[in-house]
Amino acid sequence: MARPLESEIEKYLTDKLKAFGRRRVTVWKFTVPAVRGVPDRIILIKPGQLLFAELKRPGGKPRKLQVKIIKDLRAMGFEVYVVDSYESADQLVEIVRDKLKEDKSNG
Repeated sequence: MARPLESEIEKYLTDKLKAFGRRRVTVWKFTVPAVRGVPDRIILIKPGQLLFAELKRPGGKPRKLQVKIIKDLRAMGFEVYVVDSYESADQLVEIVRDKLKEDKSNG
């Protein structure tokens, strides 16, 4: 089987996250004019949680500038995930699922 493209992994992840429902999880393509290297997706999780996802082709690694941005975001306390396979996409979906369960147990 051919290795999936980055765009295929991104669609897979986005579709899985959207299945939680728009009022629970929102996924946006993340672009910042004049700032290169930001993660590809921003994931908003009810209530008021935010994650970033950088998508790569299988085995792909973030570029030097992306590594710096990821490090900076993590230093600010944000969670940033590099997703380069269907398996790592599924792992991120489980992280989001766990965060939604935490919300239910706290509310």
